[in-house]
Amino acid sequence: IMTTPAQPAKSPRASRSSGDLTFTILLLVVGLLVAMPILIALFTSFKPPREVITYPPRVFPSTWTIQNYFSAWNSNPFGRFMINSFIQTGLITGGQVLFSILAAYAFAVLKFPGRNTLFYLILGSLMIPFELALIPNFVLVTTIGWANTYQGLAVPFLASAFGVFMLRQFFLTVPIDLHDAALIDGASNWRYLWQILVPLSKGSIGAFAIFAVYSLYGLLYRL
Repeated sequence: IMTTPAQPAKSPRASRSSGDLTFTILLLVVGLLVAMPILIALFTSFKPPREVITYPPRVFPSTWTIQNYFSAWNSNPFGRFMINSFIQTGLITGGQVLFSILAAYAFAVLKFPGRNTLFYLILGSLMIPFELALIPNFVLVTTIGWANTYQGLAVPFLASAFGVFMLRQFFLTVPIDLHDAALIDGASNWRYLWQILVPLSKGSIGAFAIFAVYSLYGLLYRL
């Protein structure tokens, strides 16, 4: 009796590699489609002014030039703008991280009357639209003489209710027995926070710092 040879089974690793390759190509295509407006704007920045308004429009310039960048740089004090952005971003991000760590520690570890009620009030402030507080903030900053100053740009945004919530939730995952053991060994709450809890929370703190920078530039974009 003649039998046909069995077909070799397809390796699961080969199937997985083929699927990963297809998925990677699909992601690249989608990424290019999403990035297309940015790429068109980038190529347009290298076109001479007469080519920007040509019809039909062309993606790539026929004549490449960087004169547009020199003209834009010289038309406004972009160096001053960049310094102001770095200072404001550094002050706000550092302040939000610092105050969020302190407040999150108080709400997660320390016990005091009205702790949960105060935390819920802070959490409820997330529902207040920024546009609703814009004019009161401007009036307050102007009244105390902080208009056109770095403290006027930074101080109203030094606290972050989202940062308090995010870091509190992570601090709650750290066993409270670690805090009790530190206190028994003679460590203060301050030392436990900065020498034990903060090093354990570097990932969450770093993630919140990135979010703070991102949300800040989103806020400036809305302004």
